[in-house]
Amino acid sequence: MVPLENSPTSNTSAVARFFDCPWPNFYAVMDPCEREVYQWIEQIASGTRPAYLNTEMQRIANRAYQQQYQQWQSCQARYYASQTPAPTGLHVRLASHLAQGAVASAVEQTGPTGQTLRQVTSKLSVPFTPGSAPPPPQTCPNLPFHYLWRVDKMGINYYPQNTQVELLDQPSSNWSGIGPWEGAKVMIVWSLNNWSLANVQDFLHMQVHVTSAKVFDHWASFKTFDQPAPPTHLLARSDPFELGALQIQTSLPYDWNASEGHNSHGWHIYVDYTHQESAQTWVSERWLESPSGWTAVGLGGYGADHILTDAVPAALVASAVVDGIWHQRACVHDFKRTATPFSVHYNANQVASGLSSVSSLVTTPYQPGVTPGIANTSATSTIRTVGATKASFRLLYIEPVAGFGVRLTLQLVNELHVAACIVTPTFSGIGDRVSWQDSTSMHFNSPAVWVVRNLEANTESAPISFLLPMEI
Repeated sequence: MVPLENSPTSNTSAVARFFDCPWPNFYAVMDPCEREVYQWIEQIASGTRPAYLNTEMQRIANRAYQQQYQQWQSCQARYYASQTPAPTGLHVRLASHLAQGAVASAVEQTGPTGQTLRQVTSKLSVPFTPGSAPPPPQTCPNLPFHYLWRVDKMGINYYPQNTQVELLDQPSSNWSGIGPWEGAKVMIVWSLNNWSLANVQDFLHMQVHVTSAKVFDHWASFKTFDQPAPPTHLLARSDPFELGALQIQTSLPYDWNASEGHNSHGWHIYVDYTHQESAQTWVSERWLESPSGWTAVGLGGYGADHILTDAVPAALVASAVVDGIWHQRACVHDFKRTATPFSVHYNANQVASGLSSVSSLVTTPYQPGVTPGIANTSATSTIRTVGATKASFRLLYIEPVAGFGVRLTLQLVNELHVAACIVTPTFSGIGDRVSWQDSTSMHFNSPAVWVVRNLEANTESAPISFLLPMEI
């Protein structure tokens, strides 16, 4: 300080106080119930920590960050410089001491100048109860089951005993014949020569219905986390396991471009035909695979409802064994499911994932009529083929239909002494000719038309009319 001229030197001092608001401790500001959860999750290695525990850990941390800031901001506001107005009006000062259960109070009333106007003394009795219970401790809420328990093992259940196979009574719309083979069938073919088995395959076929209420589903078992294990007081807060909260999701494996083919998810089926008189047997191996016909059931499972339509194999050299008694058998030999991803969820949180498959358990090769498989069905039928002539039907009349073609009306005739299935020949290409006026070649391209009727012995059908389209 520099003194002014002709003035006495004076020394003055002032005291300045500074307040430091420290940043609150991270764990101290947490709710005690959440702090013990956070500190346990924190000990789980981040590489093995489930995503839902990371989410819970972040939620607790965010609340702690907010509490830290609010407490620090409150401290700052407490020491913020502000002008305090002069006290006026009524002020009460309360002083107390414990004296035989009584509290003494002094009350002052002061005026604007600080003068004491009146003082009143009173006594207040405060009862105390010796041995009274302390306030109840804080009760922490329960924790979801999957917070403290993890999936220990996973697997797939296979139910081959549910598989059922039956022959359908109705023919498929894709075929013109009848089925299944039950009882005697007589086939009339339009030929004076013997036809091979392949020639009549459009009329001899079967449909197999393969069903299963549940082909497979999945399972999962749980155990408590062990790296580290949750403290006993945390386990006591765990919700019980609920089967309804467990969901397992998977899909149907179909790799249509796989080098080994489509044999990835389906039924391994054998169909064999045995001709009783010649003791010859033909075997057809099939895989019934389809992206449709599967019904989802609980715990990542599927039921099945499939139809296999099978015709007499065209490759069979059986020209001499069409007639006679035939035994036809369909055998579901096995089921296969290639390694396919599936995931385990608990209360909509994914808690684990893996691969599941159903591999072949069959160790013995298939033998027609011997191998039981997991399900099978069979039928026996008698088939006779008869060479026929045009007497098998009677052409009644032909009517031209301008712009469309011709309408043919005919009558099927069974002149045999047994019931028969009468089949007409194929009407195709009957309009080929050359115009006599200008020698223009005309071709009437007509589709193949078959007329099939079941008739009793020595009977005729009612008139049958159909339009035969022709393109000129």
